[in-house]
Amino acid sequence: MALNAPIFSWVPSYEPEISREARLIEVRFGDGYAEHDADGLNFLPRNHSLQWVNEERQTAYAIDNMLVERGGYKPFYYVEPAGETIGLYVCRSWRMRQTGPIYYTLTATFEEDFSLPNEFALANEMGLSDYTAMLLAAAIAVNTETES
Repeated sequence: MALNAPIFSWVPSYEPEISREARLIEVRFGDGYAEHDADGLNFLPRNHSLQWVNEERQTAYAIDNMLVERGGYKPFYYVEPAGETIGLYVCRSWRMRQTGPIYYTLTATFEEDFSLPNEFALANEMGLSDYTAMLLAAAIAVNTETES
């Protein structure tokens, strides 16, 4: 369940670059005529290009370890730096480069993931703030871990 997905809490060094690429179905007919339609409900996912510049070794390896643990396919929650949007994301690609004796720069691309329900979107529909929903999700996750 998505509530057990961890929250990625490291703030990038700079504002992320957000890109979108629509997934469309296109049917072409003769004489140049074509029809287009959205490919599913979530046809316009967000991708975030992120950078953490000159992070200390401990922080850089903590970020890397979380991304390795998620394996590129297990989603995690990511709060955009403005704090207005929380979503489920996967990270299939990232790089870590040593920039000094104990400093590293990481770059990553977070891809919005729709494989699990997003409790934050549901909470917004119920009138709860993202922050309240995040606290609720964290409390449920901790409770689930202690019961196991």
